[in-house]
Amino acid sequence: MRRCSRSPRGFTMLEIMIAVLILGIVITTVYGAYTGTLRIVADTGYADEVYGMARCVVEQITRDLESVCRFNGVFTFVSKEQEPGSDSVVALRFVSSRHIGFGENDGGITEITYYAAREDDGADERYRVMRRDMLLQKKDREEDDAFVTEGGYALCEKVQAFSWTFFNSNGEEYDHWDSESGLSEQKGLIPALARVRIDFANPADDENPYRFVTTVYIPAVESGKLSKGQ
Repeated sequence: MRRCSRSPRGFTMLEIMIAVLILGIVITTVYGAYTGTLRIVADTGYADEVYGMARCVVEQITRDLESVCRFNGVFTFVSKEQEPGSDSVVALRFVSSRHIGFGENDGGITEITYYAAREDDGADERYRVMRRDMLLQKKDREEDDAFVTEGGYALCEKVQAFSWTFFNSNGEEYDHWDSESGLSEQKGLIPALARVRIDFANPADDENPYRFVTTVYIPAVESGKLSKGQ
């Protein structure tokens, strides 16, 4: 007896559509997991960069403030708003014994200025925190003690706010300090504590920047209190 052969049965349109749907779900799931992983890696890398910059600038500021000293028998410690009406970007000028020479002798009395400079592209109100270091001589103090917010070198970038708060030896808080002013509680004196706040831009959430706050005790304040009656 002759047996009839049957041709293989093909896929129906419904089966093909179901297979395509399942494949699409799998690809979408894999792609979502892949992009999510890349985003986490990118965010972690940016956060590490910000923490590194914050650690660098905080350590530098701490060492400089702990070395505040007199020059020609006078303390200099002055803060200033860099943009009128805004306390989010504040410069600070003071005299310290901590000079960084970059090849020169690392030593001597220096005037240090911390200020914020806009980043080159000027995007999103972002700044670089700058440190300006100028060795002082007697003739330098005969010149105008104006703020110079140019020159120096950058300590960090991607900054949205750079501000200060000061406390005297009685714990009273001040938004600004001016040892050269006529205010009796500040004239010729330095604060006991200086608190610096640095906000770094957060690409994932503009309303919640990476914020770092540190408070530095200024040992020379004890000398400052003794000098008040001189």
